Amino acid sequence: MPVTAGLVLKLRDTLGEEAANDLISWIGEAEKLEERLIELRAGMREDLAHGLATVREEMAREFTRVRQEMAEGLAAVRREMAEGLAAVRQEMAKELAAVRREMAEGLAAVRQEMAEGLAAVRQEMAKELAAVRREMAEGLAAVRQEMAQELAAVRQETAEHVAALQVQLAAQRADLIKWMFIFWAGTVIPLAGLMVALRSL
Repeated sequence: MPVTAGLVLKLRDTLGEEAANDLISWIGEAEKLEERLIELRAGMREDLAHGLATVREEMAREFTRVRQEMAEGLAAVRREMAEGLAAVRQEMAKELAAVRREMAEGLAAVRQEMAEGLAAVRQEMAKELAAVRREMAEGLAAVRQEMAQELAAVRQETAEHVAALQVQLAAQRADLIKWMFIFWAGTVIPLAGLMVALRSL
């Protein structure tokens, strides 16, 4: 605070001239120190603002540099990935071509084995069919012979049964004629006697 004339006089009257002068000098020094502190604060603020601006500029430059490095790094990684993928694709294409060749060779071998197996199976089937046909022909011949024998036996039995039936029919016919004659004679004789009796009347 500023030292007024009235304050100086009061201090001299109270403390004495020497003590008052010392106090006034101390107050002046304090005021100078306060002004110096204010100047230092203002300078520090300016320095701080300048430092912050410098730090911000450096950070912006650093961020820009880091971003550029990151972009370059990402571009390099992408190039490496593209090269790696191209190499992997090429290797996969080679492996697939080799697998396809192996599959084609395996399929050709399997087809050849299947053809050979089918030829062998067909040959065996032809042999089996020929054997079956022979067996069937022999069986049919035997069956036909047995059927012929059975038919001959059946025909013979049928002829015998027919002859026996004819004999029985002939015997039954003779019996029937005999009984018919007996019945007719038994009927006609009384009728004849009746007719003779009627005529004599």
